[in-house]
Amino acid sequence: DGAIVPVQGDGAAGDADAAKQQEEREMGQPVRFGVTEPISLGLPTEAELALTAQLQEDMRRDAPLEVQENLRFRASVLLELQSVVLKWIYEASLQEGMDEETARSAGARIFTFGSYRLGLVAPGSDVDALCVAPRHVSREAFFADLVPKLREHPDVKDLTPVPDAYVPIIKMKLQGIEIDLLFARLMLTQVPEDLESLMDDNLLRNLDDKTVRSLN
Repeated sequence: DGAIVPVQGDGAAGDADAAKQQEEREMGQPVRFGVTEPISLGLPTEAELALTAQLQEDMRRDAPLEVQENLRFRASVLLELQSVVLKWIYEASLQEGMDEETARSAGARIFTFGSYRLGLVAPGSDVDALCVAPRHVSREAFFADLVPKLREHPDVKDLTPVPDAYVPIIKMKLQGIEIDLLFARLMLTQVPEDLESLMDDNLLRNLDDKTVRSLN
């Protein structure tokens, strides 16, 4: 019971499939992957291209994207948020007993995701953001210490921390832009300024469940 029984002939069948696909390539025939047949291998018709163009026009009219000037404003708002977060990280590092230089180099990054990251920004839409902090800064400090700093900021309105949510979050308006801010603590002694991506699997080791959910 529970033993894995090898299925005879699997290797031969796989070799036959590979040989068939190679033959189809050499004959210029389209190669089919998977089990089911494709719905169609034909190119779009003129009528279908016209419908696509009409759909794009309707979307530009009914769901226009943000203009470049407002996109630049949103970027400046995120830089302001980054500045507030860096000041908080610096102070939190000093409280952990670090010297001045080490505390200043501890670092943090604000990453965006969702529609803003994809460049599909509609007027009035919010910005999904993630605060990435080094390992000595806790999620508890994110809510206990950063929230008061944000509350004191003259351009922050409608501040709503939700620490007990399945994915803990701080909701706010900064200079009129709605921001949903998540938190992730990486197992790094410092977050480098040139950290541009979280795609490195080594960054994602030994993380707590709430950080994993925030990164997802």
